[in-house]
Amino acid sequence: YYLANSIMSSEQNPKLPKEFFDPHHHYYDPLNNDFQTSLKKLGVKAFLPEGYQKEVIDDLQKIGIRTTGSIHLEALPDDGFAEVEWVYDLIKSYNVKMKDEIKGIVASVNLSDTDADAQLQRLMDYDSKNLVKGIRWILDYAGQYNGNENATHFATTRIHPDGADLLRDPKYNVAFERGFALLEQHNLSFDLQCAPEQLQAAAALCTKYHNTPVCIDHLGKPRMVLGAADLSNENVILDDTALEVWRTGLHAMAKLPQVYIKISMLGWAVPGWCVKPEREMVLRDLVREVVGMFGVERCMVASNWHTNAAASDADFLSDVGPSASVLVSKIASWFQDYHEDDLSLLFARNAKKFYRVNETVD
Repeated sequence: YYLANSIMSSEQNPKLPKEFFDPHHHYYDPLNNDFQTSLKKLGVKAFLPEGYQKEVIDDLQKIGIRTTGSIHLEALPDDGFAEVEWVYDLIKSYNVKMKDEIKGIVASVNLSDTDADAQLQRLMDYDSKNLVKGIRWILDYAGQYNGNENATHFATTRIHPDGADLLRDPKYNVAFERGFALLEQHNLSFDLQCAPEQLQAAAALCTKYHNTPVCIDHLGKPRMVLGAADLSNENVILDDTALEVWRTGLHAMAKLPQVYIKISMLGWAVPGWCVKPEREMVLRDLVREVVGMFGVERCMVASNWHTNAAASDADFLSDVGPSASVLVSKIASWFQDYHEDDLSLLFARNAKKFYRVNETVD
């Protein structure tokens, strides 16, 4: 894959945040973890803290940005509890070297399971350091699963071989809501990863449970808004029909004060944005539009780091991606008209607030 590790001349000296708190990244080791069979089937290789240290923490340090912690997001485990145990073991193993890097965990629980409450309680009972901050169960469904040909995520095939829509399908959504309703009593947030056409259903659900904080992952996942991911595609005209579905859903979510959003996995929306200036301008406008919708105090920049830069940026839609330093520098350059305090909110403080990192027990 190609790593974009240089900043365009017009952006050589953007005002940068002093601190980055990363609210979204993944570790995994499918060959050695029997609870990661889904990743093993996909041929995914291990990504561990030493990779994150080199590719994110050290890379950002080179441009004067200190990484002050991160949130580990579930990565399709067969058993969410086993994954949390493993992350706890990682923290013990890397404690000194990584300077207590992981400040929180978003665990995996299928909230539509009949025993979802027992699963949540088991996590809470185990969580001696108060690291488990929230739950994610990947929901992206836009029709029958067919690889990367549509927005339906492989994860939904865990429910049904063709995928399943837990937000809109009456076969599933009542059970999912029953599980979602349990999050408040466990003081847990929810990371919402869904397709744009599911956002209105998500808003209807979240309206009923205003005490459960929700963070939308990956900008609400608008997909290839300029058409084909291939770098030979010169189109810079947006797919307005698809974007209207995304905008309508995000506006509904933005009305809810408990809902935040992550500026992450930007290459899913505009593959190759980091190497084609005209694509970057399109993406910049979309990102600024999202910040305008939610307000700077409910948006957070995340790396989504795993595997490599291209996978982190575009989830395998593209083989190019920005280094961590380029990612942060470019996003910062899009907000040069914002106050320094706003950059601090976007790159650190909002994430810390949402995931309650000050409640972690040392």
